[in-house]
Amino acid sequence: MDKKINSEKFINPIEKPLEELTQRVCNDFEGDIDGICVAGSALTSDFIVGKSRINTILIFKEVSLELLDGISAMGKMLKKHNLDMPLTTTLHQIERSCDVFGVEYLDICLNHKTIWGSSPFENLIRDY
Repeated sequence: MDKKINSEKFINPIEKPLEELTQRVCNDFEGDIDGICVAGSALTSDFIVGKSRINTILIFKEVSLELLDGISAMGKMLKKHNLDMPLTTTLHQIERSCDVFGVEYLDICLNHKTIWGSSPFENLIRDY
């Protein structure tokens, strides 16, 4: 599994935190992770180094209590890098909840970057 991230459109201060997150997630959940995305102000000129939080989305094949425990164990590393606790989900959960979180998903679709693996947000607007 290739653990190198696609960082071509990142603002430099977020590269290191996202690389560390990607390495940790890929190592801890190899075979379970489908994609890692970053969204929000980290991709815009509104991002303020040291103040703005970095929002990420982890897309897994399935989410279990054991997986959530593993993600929560990364809390100190996330806090150190101004990373919010990731939205942890599956493709199925995203597809099933589009009617409930339509505005939130539209915002993500319009302003996200896939940094590892695949992203359901590339075609989500077109599919619904």
